[in-house]
Amino acid sequence: MPLSPLSQAGAKDELQPVAAILAAAFPGLGHLYLGHALRGVCISVGVMGLFTTGLLIGGISCIDRRDNFIWFLGQALVGPPTFAVDYAHQNWFKVRDMNILRSARPDEARDPDTGSPTPIFLDNGVPTARTAKGETISPAYPPYVKSLGRTGELGTLFITIAGFMNVIVVVDAAFNVRVPRRRPGSATKAGAEPGSGVKRTLRVPGTDSASGGAQ
Repeated sequence: MPLSPLSQAGAKDELQPVAAILAAAFPGLGHLYLGHALRGVCISVGVMGLFTTGLLIGGISCIDRRDNFIWFLGQALVGPPTFAVDYAHQNWFKVRDMNILRSARPDEARDPDTGSPTPIFLDNGVPTARTAKGETISPAYPPYVKSLGRTGELGTLFITIAGFMNVIVVVDAAFNVRVPRRRPGSATKAGAEPGSGVKRTLRVPGTDSASGGAQ
């Protein structure tokens, strides 16, 4: 039975710093670099699937380095995806009130120019808001609704678990075996070179007869 890449004869685990950095940059990327394509894809789908599920359950407010810094430390272990979502949350969804970033209230919209909160009022039954330049936003809604209760807790937990899973992935990539890439024509079956004249004997199971032929 052929040996797997991780159990090749004479192969030893050694430190793979490049693979570890790639795995920390994006889940599964380090294993792809080492040549474990299927494993890398499965890791990426598993970790990022859990990460995305947490966002779908709890929303973007589950990643917040200002309000949930302790949880953010665990979520940051996923790598750049966490920092990208947090950057979008802080700069595109929160409102800036007296130089303080906070979540918009249910009766506030976000001024797209200044990022400041602007009150929502009804104009002929339509929620409307006005920007600092006097422009009308209609209909106007809060940039997002912050998840509370069980949904927020589950979303935050899912993303944090994804971060700790990626720690295991980084360690596994850092101490692993790189699969050697085969070059076309570098190896032939039974160790015979084409045109070498080596005679190969073929035995038929259950019989004593054998047939031979020159390659």
